[in-house]
Amino acid sequence: MNIASQVANVGSDGGMAQAVQVNVLNKAKNADAAAVLPLLNSAVQESQQIQATASNPAHLGQNVDVRA
Repeated sequence: MNIASQVANVGSDGGMAQAVQVNVLNKAKNADAAAVLPLLNSAVQESQQIQATASNPAHLGQNVDVRA
């Protein structure tokens, strides 16, 4: 489905073509958001699992000795 060709075939009416373009853009944004949301949710779950299984002590990495 070529969105650009569909928008170009709408006609020469500027107002109608612009309304169609805005509608197509909004649908594309919604589709992208729907595709990205599961990826973000899985990344959060993986991060929580990694933090839950960490074997390092809680104090590790909080202090840095900068003296040479």
